[in-house]
Amino acid sequence: MEGLALSSNIIAVLTLAGKLLAAGYQYGSSSARFPPELRHLVQEVTALSGVLHAVKMLVDDPVANTRTANGSTGDLVRTMGEPVEQCRKLVEEMLRDLQRYDGASRRRGSWRLCWPLKEKTTKEWCERLERHKSLFEVALSVDEVSLAREIRNDVEDIKAIQLLNTQDEKQAANSRFFSIPAEL
Repeated sequence: MEGLALSSNIIAVLTLAGKLLAAGYQYGSSSARFPPELRHLVQEVTALSGVLHAVKMLVDDPVANTRTANGSTGDLVRTMGEPVEQCRKLVEEMLRDLQRYDGASRRRGSWRLCWPLKEKTTKEWCERLERHKSLFEVALSVDEVSLAREIRNDVEDIKAIQLLNTQDEKQAANSRFFSIPAEL
């Protein structure tokens, strides 16, 4: 059930991120210039969305979820719930702030003429989004390392089995050689 809840929360963040991207593009396309801080925000939201999509694919993958006996994906699902929730709240807060500025701008008649947030606020948003993205990237990396260890252990097990099979074959060949029938 944890995986389903995490997947649903990731979908919520991706949906909100899409709305935030739409707002960013709307402001950027309707203003005389696309402010660099807005461009950076759009890039961060896009990058975060890509990383979250990768986390979602891993969480939704039934093959990956069978690896939980040795940790890896099970640990990812258990540890990502709270950070994804915090990220969702951040993106919701960002959208709320934009909607508040939209309302104020409409009353003044300057709606969509320029990016409504101060450069400092936008940079802070970018930094917070980047921290979330980095956390998710680290979680994916840890899962990849865990998977690599599992693969290495499986390869070592296969090699050990092959060695035992080779030894058994040699022993069987030797026993056939030394057990020559007495009729000769």
